[in-house]
Amino acid sequence: MEITSCQLKVFAVRHPIYFVLAFFSLSIGLDMGIIEFGHAIGVATIYSGLADIVVQALLALGVLMWFGWLQEAGFNRPARWRSLHLLWAPFLLALFYLLSFISGPRFSTGTILFTAFYALLVGLNEEARFRGVLLRALLPCGTLKGVALSSLFFGLAHVFNLLSGGPWPIILAQTISGFLLGFGFAACRLRINTIWPLIIFHTLYDFPSLLTLLSAKSIAAETSTFAPLTTVIGLIVPSLLLAIYGLFLLRTQPQPSQPALPDKTSMLA
Repeated sequence: MEITSCQLKVFAVRHPIYFVLAFFSLSIGLDMGIIEFGHAIGVATIYSGLADIVVQALLALGVLMWFGWLQEAGFNRPARWRSLHLLWAPFLLALFYLLSFISGPRFSTGTILFTAFYALLVGLNEEARFRGVLLRALLPCGTLKGVALSSLFFGLAHVFNLLSGGPWPIILAQTISGFLLGFGFAACRLRINTIWPLIIFHTLYDFPSLLTLLSAKSIAAETSTFAPLTTVIGLIVPSLLLAIYGLFLLRTQPQPSQPALPDKTSMLA
């Protein structure tokens, strides 16, 4: 029997946890499949990773458009934006991360431009998936629960970096930081009613680390000299501050309205 977008939307709204689990599993499956396929045919990891990012972004945007959630997920016009002054906290955090780039080693102009493009795609991909599809799907569970669960999945997504052979202490720090950062971002997304600024901030956050990771000479140096204290200070502490700010926004500010549960018969008509 053919499954229509209305039927899937009814399932997503009435069973958000199951829908999110299915979407997350599909996303992770695609992630591992594309990377492994790239390895099998001899494609450089950087390019198979780039292909994965594009496919994941298209999947998330496709789901949002198919369900009619694109505007509700924050992909909207400036006329619908609000309270942009609340972004002072993620803005300061972006400056913090960019300082590591300014004080770090020098890179060629080509490397910087490619990394900026790569980071922008990562920002679009991850925001569309986690602050787009997952957050929108989980809102019927309640604002705070939706924010927390979407952030949990964002953190868990970083666990799969272990498959790339990364040091487990760094991956653990990324997972914790991902949850905390996701919580702050999700709270800001709901308060400002747009996702576009968060894509830019996400790009700025990832840019310095991606610049190091995409440099073959720097990967070995980074993994051999990376100290646990540096991990805590550079990843977990800033993200924790943003999560606390996000909790403040959700607890002490007016709550955004939650999507109404649709009538099943009206949607299938």
